[in-house]
Amino acid sequence: MRTTLPLVITFIVGMIMLGEAFIPHWRYRVISENMFEWGLILAAAAFLLGLINLVQVNLPKVLRREADWGYKAIMLLALV
Repeated sequence: MRTTLPLVITFIVGMIMLGEAFIPHWRYRVISENMFEWGLILAAAAFLLGLINLVQVNLPKVLRREADWGYKAIMLLALV
């Protein structure tokens, strides 16, 4: 169930997005545009959580000067 449900949701959303190219009805386009906007919101939230996680995991290691702290410092500097 853990892998089946995400795969089913991905398949359904993918078929709806693919159908946008072949079904020229205006209601179908509204549905697919709405799904696209939700996807952008979810992607932005995932990006923000990833940035927070990156800083939370690597900044303490740089401050304590653990192994490979120089590479982590460069990564955080590039992030900024």
